[in-house]
Amino acid sequence: MAKLLGGQRNPLSGGASGHTRGDVIHDTLYVECKLRKRMAVWSLFREVEVLAKRESKTPIVILKEKGKKGELVVLRLMILLN
Repeated sequence: MAKLLGGQRNPLSGGASGHTRGDVIHDTLYVECKLRKRMAVWSLFREVEVLAKRESKTPIVILKEKGKKGELVVLRLMILLN
């Protein structure tokens, strides 16, 4: 991820790093990488991908918590990098 985003992997992410607590050392982005066996957002996104493919469109999921400010956008990273 660090290389793709134009940053450098932070081998001491967390409190031991002198740069950032994030997983990637980057000038403008704070990057936290998570690897899990399952994430609910992936199930939702895969459903949207199927529907988007039927219409030859790019799948994007926008997440909003009721009563909270702001939204998150979920899309495949390669869409942004192309």
